[in-house]
Amino acid sequence: MTSPLMTSHVTRLELDRYLTGAMSEEASARLERHVALCVSCRARVDDRVALLVRTLEPAVARADQDHIGDEDMAAYVDGALGGERRDTVEAHIALCAQCDRDKHALEDERDAIVAPAPTPVPVRWPALAAVAAGLTAAVLAGGWWLQRPTPLAPALVRGTAASPMAPAPAPAAPAKLALTDGTHRVQVDADGQVTGLDAFSPEAATVLAAALTSGSLDVTLPAALRVHGTDVLMGNQPAGPAAVLSPAGDVLETDRPEFTWSAVAGASSYTVTVFDPQLRPVATSPALIQRRWMPSDPLPRGAVYVWQVSASTASGAVVVPAPPAPDARFGVVDSKAAAALQAARAAGSPLAVGVLSARAGLLADAERALLQLADENPDSKLVAHLLQQVRDARR
Repeated sequence: MTSPLMTSHVTRLELDRYLTGAMSEEASARLERHVALCVSCRARVDDRVALLVRTLEPAVARADQDHIGDEDMAAYVDGALGGERRDTVEAHIALCAQCDRDKHALEDERDAIVAPAPTPVPVRWPALAAVAAGLTAAVLAGGWWLQRPTPLAPALVRGTAASPMAPAPAPAAPAKLALTDGTHRVQVDADGQVTGLDAFSPEAATVLAAALTSGSLDVTLPAALRVHGTDVLMGNQPAGPAAVLSPAGDVLETDRPEFTWSAVAGASSYTVTVFDPQLRPVATSPALIQRRWMPSDPLPRGAVYVWQVSASTASGAVVVPAPPAPDARFGVVDSKAAAALQAARAAGSPLAVGVLSARAGLLADAERALLQLADENPDSKLVAHLLQQVRDARR
């Protein structure tokens, strides 16, 4: 007697029992008929078996890199191939379009010779036990939709039962990358899914995941820092004394930097002036005896600044830097980048500090953080590659 159709949608438990072969024949037949007619359940099955395929595919690829040979294919079609080799061949055919076509062509040749009486084409539900040959003796239960040249619904390939009493759950995707990140553990699985970034905002997590999966840093420097002009502030004047100024050519996280400079011969005092991108003064120091100064008010964030020192001497004012020396320029990160970096430090994540610092142009900070990450992961080629990118950008 034919069992009736299912009256409700397929549940996750029912689907797992079916895919592992733990469901009775009657219940399996009822599920198959329901899925063939129910668009919603068919979509659910598609999603589930697609996940199983992604889990199974690396093992099958490692177990059999080449296409199925003629001898094995003929033995498989004739039903003469047994044991683990048969399981591996079945798994390979399910994942390899070329070998699937070869199998069907060989079946068509055999059927033409035997010439069976024509019968209606049913929906086929063949069994597949995918075994990763040489890697594990455990059976990996897997299944997926295969499109067949028939007007009927596609066939669902399901795994053979390992044990009807205890169906095995689908194995998790193996880790492709695992890093120690301070007190955190960050992983990238074989599907490119990143875990361990819950402590960060969605935007920061996206940036970190992109660096981990691509192996590439978004190293950003403002254009105004990459090219230093001359004669911008004071016009043409005689070359002044060589001076060492800091900051110069850097991006800063702080909005109240400390300015330092080398001594000018004969100077009795110094005055510092900071200019905005339109060369308007935004901060000026009083006359200073010491060669360091910090503005009392923060500079607006997200801009590149130029600064100079005017030294008062007996022969008049001497401005440094002076042509042909380049201008002393520095940038201040914007508020959004500063907040993200503060959160990364609070989370104790050298990975986040390194990647976000590089993105903000804080190359010295990025190098220090990635050096710490390299110490925590001495065998990681990815971390070494990220660190090298920052070092190359600093040259």
